[in-house]
Amino acid sequence: SVAAASVRYGTPTAEPGGRTISIAARPGDAGWWTGGDARGNHLGDSFLYAGYTAGQAFISAARFELGSVPRGAAIRSAAIRLSGLNEDRFDPNAGGVWSVQLLPDAAVPDLKTASFQALFNAPAAVTLFPTFFAADLGVGEENVAELDAASRAWLEGQLLEGAEALIMRITGPGKIGRAHV
Repeated sequence: SVAAASVRYGTPTAEPGGRTISIAARPGDAGWWTGGDARGNHLGDSFLYAGYTAGQAFISAARFELGSVPRGAAIRSAAIRLSGLNEDRFDPNAGGVWSVQLLPDAAVPDLKTASFQALFNAPAAVTLFPTFFAADLGVGEENVAELDAASRAWLEGQLLEGAEALIMRITGPGKIGRAHV
């Protein structure tokens, strides 16, 4: 499982006239889905599951409100930080790759009613690097996915178009293992 890191990181220094903004998903705007669960979603869970275990595929997502970022703002740097929280269903030797992707909010208009398949099939606008391997996802392992220039330009464009939020999706390997982040 994956969760937004609870550890405090150094705050970057804003350039003159700029500011630093930290955005976290609101309670109930992050969770996980599995294809074999009639419940649909597990929003509000403290873990985010992605990958495959016991015949079940898992995917996670979080919705981030962009209201604190001014429309037209130049985004000089941005990153998503994740920390491994649990290894009870994780085989660190299984292999595979986990990815963090960004989707426009319109791709999944309502996370609360989105099915596993709708979230899984929604086209990603950005896939962040690095991708993460099993060795990166252990308990307490902190991972950072930086937005490169093209990703930041996409985010700036979303703001100019009036987007109120974006969605981060975590995907894992199919039929290999499941990580708790």
